[in-house]
Amino acid sequence: MAGNVYATSGLPKEPVYTFQIVASHNDFTIFRDFEMDGKCDDTLESILVHFKSLHIAAKETQGRVLSRVEDVFLAVQNNRRLIANVMLEFGEHVVDLHFPVKHINIQINSGRFQVETGPVAVPLALFFKHKVNETEHDKVGRAYVFINDYHKAEFLLQSVIVTDGRLSRKYSQAVAYPAATTLIEIE
Repeated sequence: MAGNVYATSGLPKEPVYTFQIVASHNDFTIFRDFEMDGKCDDTLESILVHFKSLHIAAKETQGRVLSRVEDVFLAVQNNRRLIANVMLEFGEHVVDLHFPVKHINIQINSGRFQVETGPVAVPLALFFKHKVNETEHDKVGRAYVFINDYHKAEFLLQSVIVTDGRLSRKYSQAVAYPAATTLIEIE
């Protein structure tokens, strides 16, 4: 939830909204999940408009690829953190997504699992199923990701919907892609 930073009272923002920030070294997007004044109130700007610099502190960590459902089950049973890796190809571009697994179902007897997690930042090319071009190479949208085998991934994409002249967002566009998927246990 968004808050009024360092306020003496009334810390939650009104109206209440959740947000997600996606950043590169040059640009950032803030997705806000609420409808305000009849428009989607997201921000997409250059880092330098609001900040002197951006330091991305992503620490490298060790992990173990879980190739058997039994290993996934043991990792979940032992409260280990799981990361999913989904690799997709768009023409000559490879999209390599890494994201935390927030929800997973496991049937150990049948050897099945299903990851349902999100929202995850995804390239806009996923929305339109076409080759990535220069103007949208680094532009992102959001999706929930569904994985239940190691050869495909399905995405429920967030779309902007116009109803009675007002804009809102809904997760309404489902797409499936062949993909190399991996589950990784993080130490």
